[in-house]
Amino acid sequence: MKKIILFSILYFTILSCSSQIFNYVLQKQGIYNDNISVKKMKYKEKEILFLPIHHAGTEKFYTNINNKIDSLIELNYFFFTEKVIMNNSDKLELMKFRKIVGFALPKEGYKKILDSILTEKKIVLKTKIVFQPDYSEWKLNDNNSTNTDATVHELINYYESKYGEIKLEECDLAVTDVSNNTKCRKNKHTGAYETLVLNYRNNLIANAIKNDSRQKIALIYGAGHYEGIKKILDSLDRR
Repeated sequence: MKKIILFSILYFTILSCSSQIFNYVLQKQGIYNDNISVKKMKYKEKEILFLPIHHAGTEKFYTNINNKIDSLIELNYFFFTEKVIMNNSDKLELMKFRKIVGFALPKEGYKKILDSILTEKKIVLKTKIVFQPDYSEWKLNDNNSTNTDATVHELINYYESKYGEIKLEECDLAVTDVSNNTKCRKNKHTGAYETLVLNYRNNLIANAIKNDSRQKIALIYGAGHYEGIKKILDSLDRR
């Protein structure tokens, strides 16, 4: 299963020592693709389309998504969008989330991560990369879309109910700015990433589809969520 671009970038920050390798990784992750392939799902009589997205890509890629969204708006599709909500979380929750994922939560998001890699590693990108526009730039608003993703609070609660309390160390607490990394070890449990970041969120999305009265729904989510959501919907459909 594909990992979202953030995890790929972080992983190859350590391993990559050349522009060639780094560009190969981005190519394999689909970051240089100019088009998306819309996929279909089924639940009861509902028409569900899946628009696989990543948080960094070419200008043509986002233009292609924009054009597809425009067409689907005209066809009266309602959009479910991806974005883990951090705004209302307290500092300790954000520290715990940093502990789980194993890296800082930068204020400037993916741009800060990529810029630091390009500068430190002196990487030359094969193609210009831009970052995902805000959903509002694609004419998505409260009337035609909703964020069906989890909050950090929900993710922390679920993680701790499954694996026990996340215990922050002194080195975690010392770095109060969650946009900076710590020297602490990651709070690691086998399968925790897929359980929390993928499976838990996939179930949220699938249940939102199940409980929504609309018949035409389009999902704008990372490609790594497709198989999991589809599997859950297929299971629900058989009940």
